[in-house]
Amino acid sequence: MPSNLSQAPSVNGSVVQIVAAMSTFFLAMTLNPEAQERAQKEIESVVGRDRLPTIDDRDQLPYVGSLVKEVLRWAPPAPLGTPTVCHPVCSMLIFCGTL
Repeated sequence: MPSNLSQAPSVNGSVVQIVAAMSTFFLAMTLNPEAQERAQKEIESVVGRDRLPTIDDRDQLPYVGSLVKEVLRWAPPAPLGTPTVCHPVCSMLIFCGTL
């Protein structure tokens, strides 16, 4: 096991994805202050100002949950598609000009 966690590929890759998702979230909130205000009001109405939301509050925060999903849909931190592999027959048809 590496002595430094930054040398571990799985941890390092996860950190990059989290930072990418958070950066996208901050950008989205900067570009849409009304969405940020609505989410803040929902959080304050459910948990107040005395504590942070927990996983138990998730069902009572539908707008915040949708906001997080939309940020991940808008700019996913990792590619969602798989590379397209062309079958040799397909390559031949393209080369011959029939496709």
